[in-house]
Amino acid sequence: MRVQTLDVDASLATTEACAQAIKASLKKVSLGGRKIVLKGQTTDSGGGGVLDKLADALEVLGLTVVREEYLVGACAIHCLQLQLSGPTNALIGEGGVDKRNAIQMLNCVYSLQGYMDWKVIVALMNKAQEWVDKYCENGYVPDPNDPGDVQFAEKFNTVRKFREFTPIGKQDWKRIKQCVLTRWQYTGEAIQYGYEYYLVLLKFSQMCINAKESNNKINKVLVTCKFCLLSHSSTVMSALSSALKRGTSRST
Repeated sequence: MRVQTLDVDASLATTEACAQAIKASLKKVSLGGRKIVLKGQTTDSGGGGVLDKLADALEVLGLTVVREEYLVGACAIHCLQLQLSGPTNALIGEGGVDKRNAIQMLNCVYSLQGYMDWKVIVALMNKAQEWVDKYCENGYVPDPNDPGDVQFAEKFNTVRKFREFTPIGKQDWKRIKQCVLTRWQYTGEAIQYGYEYYLVLLKFSQMCINAKESNNKINKVLVTCKFCLLSHSSTVMSALSSALKRGTSRST
């Protein structure tokens, strides 16, 4: 099977306009006078250019096989994806500002990319990675005169024991994908990101919180992220690990 995108242009949303747009797109691959006809379609269920009305409009333009053999699908792929969202919510949680679970942690990391300059994020992630590589295996000994450092060290040293963390070295940081439960490739990549860079994200959150004022909008997202990573670490880590083992990261 060959899959090819012909066009992503707008078509004014009417059924007739959509049919004309499809005709124009097919001309791009109709080389040497070769006529291409369609054997089926899949569309949304509402709006213009959908379902049987679109099929009828395409038939009028001579772009389809005989109507009895032409297949019309409606949101079929989307419905299949929705069947997986229930079990996934049960496994990694459901997002929301009042939630403290794995998916909300991933949502927070994604949101930070929109609030902060990417170059700043990369610089801080590099610093966090260097710090984590130094202490992930043998633990961190804090400054005894800094209560905040002592508290963070105690929890960091607990979290790092949940799985075997090893130094990861300098990374070419990429943006985390948005965790949308009907876009399984993105969800899987986000879960993989959270699992692999768990300690780095934890240190990154702490560094950012210390640099921001407490009433800053970014700080509120950071606090939620850190709270998920730290105070609910066993639950979040277990959820991410289970999702990877069950193949969520390989779903497309």
